[in-house]
Amino acid sequence: MKTKRFAFAVLAVLLCAAMPLCALAADGSAAAQPALYGTFWALVPPIVAIALALITKEVYSSLFVGVLVGAVLYSFSFEGALSHMVNGGFIQVLSDPGNVGIL
Repeated sequence: MKTKRFAFAVLAVLLCAAMPLCALAADGSAAAQPALYGTFWALVPPIVAIALALITKEVYSSLFVGVLVGAVLYSFSFEGALSHMVNGGFIQVLSDPGNVGIL
């Protein structure tokens, strides 16, 4: 029980630390690449996913949290992250005939 609390506390601290930096990185112009492309912040989602998987021993939920952290860093807002994950991620991947054939 303590490890789950610790994992969620670490995740909360990482998200709280990333939010102000994301707001500063967003300049409002439409760029071809996200503002955090090729920086240290690109490593945060996999580190979060791996750390949570090792701490909680729950791989799927840890991967989902890692994807959510990456989407938040990509879109700079929680609402935009969910929209990007659903419309640009899940729906786009499931509309590809090759991916549906695998399922």
